[in-house]
Amino acid sequence: MDLANLVRPGAAGSASLVVCEEHTAPRVGSGKVHVLATPVMINLFEAAALAACERLLPEGHQSLGTVL
Repeated sequence: MDLANLVRPGAAGSASLVVCEEHTAPRVGSGKVHVLATPVMINLFEAAALAACERLLPEGHQSLGTVL
């Protein structure tokens, strides 16, 4: 099975978050300004990517990001 052809460019997925204090940079240790922390933002990117592609993969397979 050629898994490379199961997920094509342009696949769409979404993730959302209501930003609270626990999502801010000071709380997660990534800065001092009370804004959405970069690691939390990256987690949202990953959640959206999973929503876009995991339903297309065969049973027992998972996606794995290698570049951000």
